[in-house]
Amino acid sequence: MSSLLRHQCEAIASSGDRAQVKDLPACPPPGTRHDILLNSNEAPLDSDVPVIQSEISNADAHLECLATEIARLHDYAHLNQIEEDHISLSTYRARNKAILSPLRRIPPEVLGEIFSWTIPSLNECWERERFRMADSPWLLTHVSRRWRAAAIANPSLWSFVAISYQSNIDPTWAYPLSMVQTQLERAQKLNILFGGCETTDYRPQVDIFQSLAEYSSRWEELTLHLTSHLVPLLARLRDRVPLLRTFWIQWDEEKSQEGVGSIDCFQDAPALVKVGICNEYRPITCPLPQYQLTHYDVDGPWEVHRDIIRHSPNLVEASVKILPDVPADEPLSDSNSGEIINLLFLRRLFVSHPDILEFLRFPALEEISIDVNREGDSAIPTNLKLSIARSASLRRLCLNGCPDAHGTMEILEKFPLIIELAIIIDTLVCSSNAVTLMQLLTGSDTVGSNVVAPQLASLAFACTDEGWVHHAVYLEMVTSRWSADRRALKSVSLLTNSGPSPDSATIVGLSKLRDDGLDLLLLEGEDAENVMDKWLCCSLESLKL
Repeated sequence: MSSLLRHQCEAIASSGDRAQVKDLPACPPPGTRHDILLNSNEAPLDSDVPVIQSEISNADAHLECLATEIARLHDYAHLNQIEEDHISLSTYRARNKAILSPLRRIPPEVLGEIFSWTIPSLNECWERERFRMADSPWLLTHVSRRWRAAAIANPSLWSFVAISYQSNIDPTWAYPLSMVQTQLERAQKLNILFGGCETTDYRPQVDIFQSLAEYSSRWEELTLHLTSHLVPLLARLRDRVPLLRTFWIQWDEEKSQEGVGSIDCFQDAPALVKVGICNEYRPITCPLPQYQLTHYDVDGPWEVHRDIIRHSPNLVEASVKILPDVPADEPLSDSNSGEIINLLFLRRLFVSHPDILEFLRFPALEEISIDVNREGDSAIPTNLKLSIARSASLRRLCLNGCPDAHGTMEILEKFPLIIELAIIIDTLVCSSNAVTLMQLLTGSDTVGSNVVAPQLASLAFACTDEGWVHHAVYLEMVTSRWSADRRALKSVSLLTNSGPSPDSATIVGLSKLRDDGLDLLLLEGEDAENVMDKWLCCSLESLKL
């Protein structure tokens, strides 16, 4: 540094401005009201606000002076000390500013509501690879004493217990037993997700599930991935689940079912109304409190379904899947073929075989989904047409598999109350049928022209497995119906779980229609599959692991 510059800097340092910033604001004495507010998240009183605002204003003045001197002493030896003073004072100012934060004044009940939105969903819990303290609600207890107290005092934050051993990594990641017990103690009602794994060490799984079972009197929902080591523990739940309203059970693998004859711990559950059992490998008997059921989603032989449904008059939704699998184009035998089951409150129904419809009456049905023939060489089953005719409320029809195009059109024209149509395509043959159906649903190119089945307000097409959608034909169909005179169309969906994605021309064309007011849904992969499950009336599928 030149002699002249050094003298100039020293002169600046000894000037009045430097004297103004030497006396930086000091931290308040320990134990004073100001010190307490600085070192906690306590909300300030009205009488505290002027003092804090004065401290902030004083710090602002000193910061301005320091910033000026830093600029003037850019090359001077005292610059480091001044910059440290600036950082220290900025920190002090920020701490005082934090005292006035509106967050400190949020009432505990509002804070609890905000906390509830941080709880991960079932899918998020299932997809994560390990337990993390950084997840809610545990994270909330490490922010401040006030947040910790608010989190612990809100039992609903601790009600969702998600534990999965379905992982290919080292199983030591699992939920620590001590923390499971702490969470169970803090919750009043419990929603349990437990994913057992047949190939993972069973001992920690058994320990955790036994801890959960000790609090079974608080269970409201149960989603369970069963293994052979967990099945014997279910007997302890008998007469110990007074609050259980919903359960979903499935098996980890075929070996998990070995030696299992039945699961009979839920037959007397007084609050149970929603039941889902995925018997992927072989049917397992599970006695249920039939009369009180409102939602039923089970795999099994038709004889088992029939015996349950005939004693479940309060069903609102049913998904009846036949095991062992019987092709949709083969007759379904029934020893009591003359018996008709009346389901007066049924609103949504899925059946994996059309013959099931012969034995059911559902005057209030609003939505029906059905697996139809896989060969594409036969018409829509007559019993489906008769079932539609029996319901004065039906508005949504979903056909899964290979619907006959002309038979589908016959239904749409004969039953104008159907305003929503969904088609799920799963083979190449089905794709060909779908092309024919879309062509039949396509109107003239003339603007303002009429179309067949003009009442349709919603059109949805999806493809899985080897199925595909002819995008050009699909776009032409949608465009013609959107341009038709007295159009009813409001929404369209195009879902692709596998197979080719929509090409750019289709996306551009659909986007133009969306800009014109059409409600458009384009999804792929898992998101598309989740929506298809809803089309198939499988509300309990959302619990599937």
